[in-house]
Amino acid sequence: MENSVKVGLAVEEISVAVKEQSQGMAQINLAVGQLDKVTQANAANAEESAAAAQELNAQAEVMKRAVGELLKLVGGKENSDFRLASKSDMKPKAFSPLHLRASAVGKRNGYSKAAGQR
Repeated sequence: MENSVKVGLAVEEISVAVKEQSQGMAQINLAVGQLDKVTQANAANAEESAAAAQELNAQAEVMKRAVGELLKLVGGKENSDFRLASKSDMKPKAFSPLHLRASAVGKRNGYSKAAGQR
């Protein structure tokens, strides 16, 4: 082969490689753009969740005070005995459909879990 043919083939191969690299870079840029959008959406969702959690905490405090006042009005426990569930109270417990059913039947029949009596 002549040198000019060899040079022509090399230039053609380089041109094909440059096009492939250009397409790969375009795909990478698209992926980075999509990652950026998802990251921004996640940040916005986290802010919304934090704001909602703060609002729920505030509403829980209002509810706690309201229940305390209601307990005083009906002659129940003093407000000092009333408390919101602690984080340890909120840990998942073993799920037992039989326990739930027995508890519901007992309440319906007027049984008190605390007293063990009607």
